[in-house]
Amino acid sequence: MCIICTGEYKTIKNMTVLDCSECETLTKIPVIRGLKKLICLGCTNLVEISVIPGLKELNCTECKSLTEIPNIPGLKDLICHWCTSLTVIPIIPGLEGIDCSACVSLTVIPVIPGLQNLCCYNCTKLKAIPNIPGLQILICHGCKRLTEIPNILGLKKLICNHCKRLTSIPNIPGLQITL
Repeated sequence: MCIICTGEYKTIKNMTVLDCSECETLTKIPVIRGLKKLICLGCTNLVEISVIPGLKELNCTECKSLTEIPNIPGLKDLICHWCTSLTVIPIIPGLEGIDCSACVSLTVIPVIPGLQNLCCYNCTKLKAIPNIPGLQILICHGCKRLTEIPNILGLKKLICNHCKRLTSIPNIPGLQITL
């Protein structure tokens, strides 16, 4: 059991980082004031993450029961790969990086202004990548239903190998492409 399950987190003052990885009894992350970084890798029964004011980094890799990510104002980095039940990523203004690789139930990536890095490889139900202004790195290999990638001005790196239905890739000067 982790310190959330035992209630111990309530007694810790000024906690900025919390790692409750591999806790199989954890079902909900409560609001924890002052938290900046939350790591909950492999919490297979986690179904809900509360909106935590001030949270900057959220890593919920392999939380297989999690269906959605909350809209957390100020969040900068979201790592949620292998969340196989995840269907929704909200529009979080100011979010700079998303790694939602192998989220096999995810069908849509929202337009998030300011997003710089998007790693969505092996999202097998993903059909389109939106035109996200400011996106610099896009890694989308293995997205079997992806048919086209828009001309995203400012895109510097694109990795899109093993996208079997891809018929159109951007024509941007200086773009580094791996097919």
